[in-house]
Amino acid sequence: MQDLQRVIEGQQKQLEVQQKQLDEQRQLLQKLQTQIESLADDADRKETTAAAGKPQTPEKESDTQGVAAATAPPPDKETILSAQTGRSIKAPLDIPDDTGLLVFSAAGSKALRIYGSMRMRMVYDSNQTFHAFDLNIPDVPTGDDDFSDPNSTWTIFGSRLGMDVYLPTGIERGVMGRVEADWKGTSEKFRIRHLFVRGPHWLLGKSWTSITNLHFLPKTVDGHFSGAAIGTRPPQIRYGTSAMDDRLKYQVSAEYQVPTLIKPDQVEAEAQLVVPAIVGRAEYGNERMVVGLGGVVRQNKVQFTGDEKKSQDELGYGAMFGALVNVTGRDRIKLSFNRMVGTAGYKADWSNKNIDLIYNPATDEFENTRVWGGLLGYEHDWSPSWSSTVSGGYIEVDNKSFEDDLAFSSGAKGLVSLWFTPVKKFRGVNVGAEVEYAQRNNKGPTDNSTTRGSLLMYYDF
Repeated sequence: MQDLQRVIEGQQKQLEVQQKQLDEQRQLLQKLQTQIESLADDADRKETTAAAGKPQTPEKESDTQGVAAATAPPPDKETILSAQTGRSIKAPLDIPDDTGLLVFSAAGSKALRIYGSMRMRMVYDSNQTFHAFDLNIPDVPTGDDDFSDPNSTWTIFGSRLGMDVYLPTGIERGVMGRVEADWKGTSEKFRIRHLFVRGPHWLLGKSWTSITNLHFLPKTVDGHFSGAAIGTRPPQIRYGTSAMDDRLKYQVSAEYQVPTLIKPDQVEAEAQLVVPAIVGRAEYGNERMVVGLGGVVRQNKVQFTGDEKKSQDELGYGAMFGALVNVTGRDRIKLSFNRMVGTAGYKADWSNKNIDLIYNPATDEFENTRVWGGLLGYEHDWSPSWSSTVSGGYIEVDNKSFEDDLAFSSGAKGLVSLWFTPVKKFRGVNVGAEVEYAQRNNKGPTDNSTTRGSLLMYYDF
């Protein structure tokens, strides 16, 4: 019996040892499972999420993430877009800030927005073709160039492509960098529209001039509206802020926009800019009405490069007034007036011509040109998807006695457009049809006119 008892006790001890080994193996398997789950969470965190989504944030942080990642939650789409809304000066046909593809970094602290617009424009001109995108009043053909020549132009070079980089510090405050381009350069070449870095108050780079009246321009197919628009994009350093619960917004900038010269070929001279122009704008308003004032001061330098080396300085300046009135929830009135002395190159009407200073052969010096103009536009929403615009503009130059008879003196442009902009299923699609008539009056006095019909179809993505 004692031998049997010893055998039983020995078997019990062996069972206890085996049970202990099984427990240790079970614990090891649990540790392996935990490590596998942690690695899977790590891999998920490193995947990039797109625009409609929010970067994945696993509940369990791996040891490699550290405490900092847990205390800095990544921004989402709504946070980024709300931080940018209202910070950019927008033309009526600019791409909205709430479009595009958002790509997040692995940790979620940085974001990249890729956006664009695919545009096709079809234009019919009653006279010779001179520019497929914009009907500038001073570009209306004169003299022997003014003859009936019905023709059409189709182009896709108004399409745009852009990219925003939201920096890791201050996404909520709107810190970002932008580059945007299209193909509307000279001879339809690729050109940079915007390239800047922006903070809560500062902007450094190429963007809209501070004296622009874009806020007060109606929605038109013509890229230069009905005339008297101010919309250049010079390199600049800008500071802007707001007050009175954002009802008052103002900005001031140092801008590099070299003056242009009207001169005969035999005069050897070039315009220069020694110090940047000082430009500013202030706007005050509410949901019912917004008014704005802007100004520019610039030293216009001319360097004669012929046999006689000499230089000349003229003070250029300009002022802008604009207003936007929401008559009803479906009707808006927009208007703007400006006076430019030696700074008319800021106006879109002369984007293809020299205008700021003109050579006087009697004095062998250059004089500032003096230009003024204004526009009035009315917008009506027929429904959430259908709207129309009626607008007219006028510009005038104070002619010099030594200018020839075909020199531009004044001109006007009127247009009517109809827009279809789906708001639900096909959001981002825009179709606009427009008819416009432009007339220029020469110093002569003679006048010339032209008619244009345009159809613009585009998709913002």
